[in-house]
Amino acid sequence: MYAFGYPTGTTCGSVCPMCIVFRPPIYYLLLEEWNDADPEKQEIKGETLDLYVDQNASDGGDGSKAAPFNTFEAARDYVRTINKNMTKNIAVNIMEGFYEMDKTFKLTDEDSGSNGYYVIWRAAEGANVTLSGGKRITGWTESEIPGVYKAHNVSDNMRNLFVNDAPAQRAKLEEYVIPLEWYNDPENTLSEIDGVVIPKGIIKNPEKATNLELFKLITFRGNWAVKGKAFEVENGTAIYFAQPAFQSQILSNYSILTWNITDDFRLENALEFLDKPGEWFQDIDTDTLYYMPKEGENIHDAEIVAPVLENMVDVYGASSDNQAHHIAFEGITFAHGGNDYTSRRGRATHQASSLYTYDDVHQYQTGWYMDRANLNFNNASHILFKNNVVKHMSSVGASVMTGAEECIFDGNVFYQTASTAMTVGSSRATNVLDRDVIPRNITFSNNIVTETGFEYPASSAFQSYFVNGMYVLNNVVYDAYYSGICVGWGWTTENLPQRRFNVIGNRVWNTNTFGTDGSCLYTLGDAPKSTAQYNYLSYVPDEHLRPQLYHDNGSAHWYDYRNVVFTGLPTGTEKCIYNSISVNTQNGCNL
Repeated sequence: MYAFGYPTGTTCGSVCPMCIVFRPPIYYLLLEEWNDADPEKQEIKGETLDLYVDQNASDGGDGSKAAPFNTFEAARDYVRTINKNMTKNIAVNIMEGFYEMDKTFKLTDEDSGSNGYYVIWRAAEGANVTLSGGKRITGWTESEIPGVYKAHNVSDNMRNLFVNDAPAQRAKLEEYVIPLEWYNDPENTLSEIDGVVIPKGIIKNPEKATNLELFKLITFRGNWAVKGKAFEVENGTAIYFAQPAFQSQILSNYSILTWNITDDFRLENALEFLDKPGEWFQDIDTDTLYYMPKEGENIHDAEIVAPVLENMVDVYGASSDNQAHHIAFEGITFAHGGNDYTSRRGRATHQASSLYTYDDVHQYQTGWYMDRANLNFNNASHILFKNNVVKHMSSVGASVMTGAEECIFDGNVFYQTASTAMTVGSSRATNVLDRDVIPRNITFSNNIVTETGFEYPASSAFQSYFVNGMYVLNNVVYDAYYSGICVGWGWTTENLPQRRFNVIGNRVWNTNTFGTDGSCLYTLGDAPKSTAQYNYLSYVPDEHLRPQLYHDNGSAHWYDYRNVVFTGLPTGTEKCIYNSISVNTQNGCNL
């Protein structure tokens, strides 16, 4: 089968994507069969039965345009009565509106299409539809702090705040802090390190700093310590952080990634730090939210949204043998997914969106788990996610993890996600033939991905872990805090449960703006029958000492062909290095 790629005929007589990136694509042979993951094979064809949902409708509607359902659940339950032997597609058309979701919208194998027809959830023709996991904050009044406003009864624990379609900054100290020494709580005998001692005067009112957060980036690991309580000690101000997350971050299993006492960190989340326009602070003791508007913002007219609901959409079949299938989403904006886990537990990064777990009793690292996502697809097949917008998410935007196959994410826009835009696969699999765990034949094509990792800068823009058949085609990825496109896992060449990565025709630039040891296109582990072709990769900051195409530990069985690498931003003065790569020779890289 064939994948999209760039044509070779250009005005400069080369394969330089600067000349051809906006030209229509042609096709290039893949190394393996594409099966039903080809977007052209999953185009929805045939007649459609139209149903309608409108949140402003009355109860008891029959789903017609004149009497629409008023909840997604009502529409879903009706579809279940007519989807067992379909003779046409069923389209649930969502009418214009900003839909605030207070619970997860769940679709199971009962909500599937049949006979090759789809159940389609889509924005009605001409309608702007936003499904939001957030709550709009109103009722602002002036606070006791000049220039700062406050809103009461904001009880949900929130990680982010979005103001007029842009993320606001949690109140923070402008200057990074270097601790004087570690703090050890004598009453906690399970851990060796419980916090830090910093110089006196940095926190002016320690007794009021009861929910501090500490951020530290070490190469490709971004760690958060939370629930910090400040108090005066003899030689400074001590901050005690929630365990076991804090000790887990300090005692890394990589010696080169261990946080040293002489390293600096960023301190956040105290009312006294709120001193710049665009910053916010939530007082969880009084359920009060504070915000200092930027110049030109009117607090009473601004759209201010706090992400709350973490799992917004959950497509989850009963098993890999009873999948949710032939379900489509089209033309919908998904926004403001929440993430309360970090605020409760902290965050210790293993790498990318793989995070450490902790033993609460013995307080040490026990393994790792996958970062949570706001849109989830598991035990699912023939899912078509097309022409949607995923934005302003407080975690991973979308995830395909276990028991999934023949799913397509095509023509979407992912932007301003706190973590990765999309993850595919799991880091926990053991056998490539295990359908219960390993996703098969997943396509991520023709998407735009930008401004990812604004909260968790160790997160790649797009991340694929253990997968059997991953097709990353014709995407535009730029302005990422860590790597752009990451595929593969495992660090070794020995029997890894992954193969058939096809990364073709992508344009990736300006990555690793914060995190190091990554690249525009980054691979890990042995991945038989994998290829990178006709990709345009431009600009990783020189100080991060990594190339634009980086085959890291254990990468093997990759075929690289006609990739173009630029050393600078696409301004016309950058240097072109044709098919330039870097190979980390540790653990037997074999290309």
